[in-house]
Amino acid sequence: MKNRTCPDETDLLSPRKKQRSLDTARGLLVERWKAATALEKESDRAVALITAAFIDEALAALLRHALVDDAKILDELLGTDRPLGTFSSRIKLAYCLGHISHGSFRDLETIRAIRNDFAHSREALNFHSPGIKDRCLKLRAPLIIPGDAFPDLKNPRVRYVESTSWLVNVLQAREREVQRPTWPSDRP
Repeated sequence: MKNRTCPDETDLLSPRKKQRSLDTARGLLVERWKAATALEKESDRAVALITAAFIDEALAALLRHALVDDAKILDELLGTDRPLGTFSSRIKLAYCLGHISHGSFRDLETIRAIRNDFAHSREALNFHSPGIKDRCLKLRAPLIIPGDAFPDLKNPRVRYVESTSWLVNVLQAREREVQRPTWPSDRP
């Protein structure tokens, strides 16, 4: 059996939606740089937890928009301690619904593992700690970086921040592009 591959995120959009997405992305890039600047003052543990929380929120928003518009049921599914209330379940569902590419899925799983290391370790970890550094450097860095100065993507913290902020933008763009399903008629 031939392996099927999910297209890159931009391949999922029509030409008109691609242009609209690019226009929106320009505004999001400004937000991305502001957030990255604010994160510079935070500890490595805080950066890992904050950026993962941003991604988790973006995944929840994408899923809320990709499912039928029933706030009560969505809260029952996506709320804390609910079936789709975990970072892991949201990543997997977004992938299985075809809203993210396999590469983004792998990056999100890597970010989740890094977040868990920081959140559950009693040790003083940082982005240069064994295991964390290796995983950070495996993250796909954004291909387009605005401005003249390119960040040092060999630095694990920089690569993590760049990758997570880019993924938030990808998820937010995808949320705007996905069409909310409607209920089928019960009448024959």
